Amino acid sequence: MEIIYKLEDFPNPGDRELSQGIREINNTNYQDALRYFEKSIRYGNEYALLFAGVIYLSGFGLQDRDPPKAVSLFKKAAAEYQNWYAHYLVGVIYTEGDVGVLKSNPYGTAWMTVAAKRGWYDAMAHLGVAFHERDKAMFWLRKVVENDNNPNGLIEDGPVYLFGNQMFLLNTNRVKKQIIDSIRTDRCSNLISPVKCLRVDLAISQCDDTRHIMLWDVLSTKKSSNVAVCQLFIASIYLDEDQYYRPDYNSGMYWLKKAAKNGSATGCLSIGLLYERGNGVEQNYVEAMEWFRKAYEIGGNPETTFRIGNLYYHGDGVERDCKMALFYFQEMVDLVDDGEAYGAMGYIYRSGKDGVPKDEDKAYECFAKAAENGVATAATEIGMRYKEGLNVKKDLKKAYDWYEKGALMGCPLAQYGLGTIFLEGAYQGEVDLDRAMEWFIKSDKGGFDLAGFMIQEVEKLRR
Repeated sequence: MEIIYKLEDFPNPGDRELSQGIREINNTNYQDALRYFEKSIRYGNEYALLFAGVIYLSGFGLQDRDPPKAVSLFKKAAAEYQNWYAHYLVGVIYTEGDVGVLKSNPYGTAWMTVAAKRGWYDAMAHLGVAFHERDKAMFWLRKVVENDNNPNGLIEDGPVYLFGNQMFLLNTNRVKKQIIDSIRTDRCSNLISPVKCLRVDLAISQCDDTRHIMLWDVLSTKKSSNVAVCQLFIASIYLDEDQYYRPDYNSGMYWLKKAAKNGSATGCLSIGLLYERGNGVEQNYVEAMEWFRKAYEIGGNPETTFRIGNLYYHGDGVERDCKMALFYFQEMVDLVDDGEAYGAMGYIYRSGKDGVPKDEDKAYECFAKAAENGVATAATEIGMRYKEGLNVKKDLKKAYDWYEKGALMGCPLAQYGLGTIFLEGAYQGEVDLDRAMEWFIKSDKGGFDLAGFMIQEVEKLRR
């Protein structure tokens, strides 16, 4: 990545130092760059304030980040030079909060509103997402999506400039296509501010080089910035239901397809889910799979991987193929610890179908992982194994512990299992009809039919 800045023939005071600072950024010498920017600031250079503020905000080349120092520099640029991008930066830092900067939505919104009224689309996007009032949100979101200048493909950006100033051209010709695509994918489904970009929990920030490039990309102004995200939010407004509005699936689908056209994996996934569930459209698993595959090709959304695996697992829209399902579920859990995916893998290994060898040990491991991630039925599966001695040594204490985990997570079958343990006196050697009845009642309320019969049996024993 390179910031291209050409000095005028007759530069203003501080411009030479600004130019030298930018040269040091291009060489990733951020400490040296900061020294030049601070010299330039002493000459009264407007954009040296922004560049220095970005370095303090990011902490690149420094021992620690210093958001309060960054805010003071951005405020100076806003006050002394009426720099509207500086207004946006102050606004987003206060809206989201940062180290040493107390979060204040009203204060941050006031700063961003000034920038938005001056035409800064990043500020408009953040305001559109922040407002809970439907009309206010729509007002700003629609202004951003007006930048969608290509009805049949990706938005044509043209040259990209930092801070919206044509003096600072952002050249990414030497950046690997994989990195550019990764950043674009992330920004097409998530509203990423400079503050969010710098948080360590953002997946893309695991690579420092990518994070540096992404920060400068976020600080640039281009037509495609946040358009797909705003289209997603407009879709969500139409699809949500509250006391005043019913879902408008036609409008929601229209805007989801707009976002999908602009490279949003979340847009593709959301369309697939509407078809899979039959929400606002006729249920169509084939169509759902097509949209899930589009989202998968774009990347960046692990849930897509699970949805494809789930269709293969159940044979919905495709011929059932547990081997293919297992491939996608495994890919999912390699990305994130997902209880549902682990649970499905457990059932596949337990049944051993479609070319997948039966493997009780792997099934147990997957059920245990699923239970750790909050899947009640998986805890119940393990409880049943220990109670009956299925492929494990019979252990009523462990059976009780696993049933209890599933029962407390609301699984009716686990609640039934606990009831049988207390009824039979299988754990600690004592029959406890009261506790058995307690768990059978909970299981019955949860819809497990056999529990109703057991309630009658306990009542007979009480007589």
